[in-house]
Amino acid sequence: MKNSLEIIVCGHLCLDMFPHMENISAKALVIPGQLLEVGSLNYSTGGLVSNTGLALHRLGVKVGLMARLVTT
Repeated sequence: MKNSLEIIVCGHLCLDMFPHMENISAKALVIPGQLLEVGSLNYSTGGLVSNTGLALHRLGVKVGLMARLVTT
């Protein structure tokens, strides 16, 4: 088969979210229960499936990904 996979990565797949927090001081982060306004949000795939799959792909491996979708 021409398009056969060499590796299938399965496991945890998630969405990592990173808020911009330049306007928040380190002292403000030690007060429990405080509501702080943050800036815009950047996001990226994360977890073993994404991280390992992307690394293998960059190394030239024909990789497939498998993860379970869980909604709440």
